Amino acid sequence: MPHRALRFARPLLIALLAGGLAPRPAHALQEPVDSSAVLLPGIRVEVLRARLLAAAPWALSVRDGADLRADRGGVLLDDALRGIPGLQVQSRFNPAVGDRIAIRGFGGRSQFGIRGLRIVVDGIPATLPDGQSSLDHLDPSTLQRVEVLRGPGAAFWGNAAGGVLAFETRLPEPGARDRVRIRTGAGSHGTLDGTASWGGSLRNGSFEVSTGLTRTDGYRGTSDGVYGESSRWTGSGRLRLPVAGGELAVALSALELSADNPGSLPESLLDDASRPAWGFNVASGTGKEVTQGQLGASWSRGDTGPSFAAWTVTRDVLNPIPGTIIDLDRTVFGARAAWSGGSGGWGWNVSTEAERQADDRRNFGNDGGLPDGLTLDQAETVTALAAAAQLSHRSGPLLFSAAARIDRTRFEADDRLVAAGDPDDSGERTMTALSPSLGVSWRAAESVTVFGSVGSFFETPTTTELANRPEGSGGFNPDLDPRRGWNGEVGVRTAVSTRSVVVTGEVVGFFARVRDELVPFEVANDPGRTFYRNAGRSRSRGVEASADLRSFRGHGARLTWTRTDARFVESDGDDRGLAGNRIPGIAPNRLDLSVDGGVRALRFGADLRRIGEIPVDDAGTAQAPASTVLDLRAEWSTLVGRTRIMPWVTVRNVTDELWVSSVVVNAFGGRYYEPGPGRTLDVGLTMTIGAGRR
Repeated sequence: MPHRALRFARPLLIALLAGGLAPRPAHALQEPVDSSAVLLPGIRVEVLRARLLAAAPWALSVRDGADLRADRGGVLLDDALRGIPGLQVQSRFNPAVGDRIAIRGFGGRSQFGIRGLRIVVDGIPATLPDGQSSLDHLDPSTLQRVEVLRGPGAAFWGNAAGGVLAFETRLPEPGARDRVRIRTGAGSHGTLDGTASWGGSLRNGSFEVSTGLTRTDGYRGTSDGVYGESSRWTGSGRLRLPVAGGELAVALSALELSADNPGSLPESLLDDASRPAWGFNVASGTGKEVTQGQLGASWSRGDTGPSFAAWTVTRDVLNPIPGTIIDLDRTVFGARAAWSGGSGGWGWNVSTEAERQADDRRNFGNDGGLPDGLTLDQAETVTALAAAAQLSHRSGPLLFSAAARIDRTRFEADDRLVAAGDPDDSGERTMTALSPSLGVSWRAAESVTVFGSVGSFFETPTTTELANRPEGSGGFNPDLDPRRGWNGEVGVRTAVSTRSVVVTGEVVGFFARVRDELVPFEVANDPGRTFYRNAGRSRSRGVEASADLRSFRGHGARLTWTRTDARFVESDGDDRGLAGNRIPGIAPNRLDLSVDGGVRALRFGADLRRIGEIPVDDAGTAQAPASTVLDLRAEWSTLVGRTRIMPWVTVRNVTDELWVSSVVVNAFGGRYYEPGPGRTLDVGLTMTIGAGRR
């Protein structure tokens, strides 16, 4: 398998390690507060340089500081995203396919990777021009901040914008002394992981570089042992420096991943405590090998004025699945220019973006994990152009915001496998959309903000979804159309403080109307491979509620409940008669409770999650059983000179429940269910050399 990504990334990573090189973090807006109210922090999604104020008319959440502590183990992305209302993370515990992440149902169709959302990591888009995203290059233990924007405000981000997730890894403030962090961990199922990082100041700026390795044997049983081994190496570097009256930010990351895919199970095997791997997957050697490199740079002149950014990504994938082996080489280039300003209560932002994605795709038959005959050979390109404008105005307690974005995405396929009886399937598809949004917020009281917004959205099929055709021909599926619609929300948020505690809360009602709903399915002659079709119109509506209590001594509790009612409305020519059925893959009810406390140097916590039954097929004939999972964690911290030592322990699924951690929508043969692991124990040690007092 080619290793262009690592050949591209490793020399640059070495340069960063030598010189210390990354993008500006999304700082909270500092505003004065009184003794009875606490203003929510400002949120800045750096990829489009839009500052979203506490009074903004959108549902948004921030996780930083203590919320991203290492005492959860730091290995799972779900730990960083736990308890965010409206956000559904189905951890597959399977790096070969990645976690399923959805916001208000957007992303629910994903069978691998992430769909329906815009993802940004250290200023570099992790969402490709065709709308698909992956986060396997992100080491959750290095996170410093996570920002989540839900609902209509995400329309400003374009294709697949049901929500925006912006991740920021650690980066010291300018002037901070050098620190070295070393984190090691070991746990059940042969799990070993470690991360080492070095950060500090450099020429009135700052830098941080890190590298990490995680491996596990897996927990899915076979007649000979287990199937599900994985190994992942990540490397990253960040730099920010004052340059030419502004700030230069550079970010680099690299990934090498190898993982088996034990597959999903039918209901008849859900009660098997060995959580068996599917035999056909084992016989087919299913899994994934990935090498990836990313590099991005941006320059800006404060909150107003011009800003520029450019990025490139290379990704090589070898992906054996039952019946097929996919060999994909991908290169992406992108650039953005923006200008923001304002005065007298007015603010504005205009931007333009251009991206190009080039895929070299070859499919082979799968003979026990070995290539057996070329079945598809084509070059695919995606060219995405966009322009956007946003205008806001503040008048007393009212804030108005209006935005519009126009996108043009062109897909082209060059079929290189042409022979007698196999015609040239080359072709092209062009998809365009205008996405307006409008919002208003009202600061009804010192500690209460009421807000509402409405906007349109569109979501193109990805190149993989267009290229996977049940009839087996090349080119792109001419019958698969973008998902389009409108969504809206109305909510209230509050933040109140006393001398000892801070209480924040939010309640949001939301809705969405969708046409040409995209749903996945499998076929009898190619089980394990996912195809896609449009399934008419759908609607979703629901409520998100959250409450967070934090004491100034570090104790706290967070409760989040999300109710999502997502259903098909009309079949629009689909003779299956789906109207009224729930959209599969979306949990109608989800409850998260996290409790944290501490006694001197000891900190401890508990995380309880209750997930209701999840529909798994369009016909509404099956659903994943409800589950309740409890995790416990503890961390002890002591300072020895300038070295902070923190041993930690995490016990997941304390009650050893047999539960479904994720689902495969419309899987052939009723294999809808992916079982989560039983009780697991992880222990580790984190050392920070050069630390001061906490």
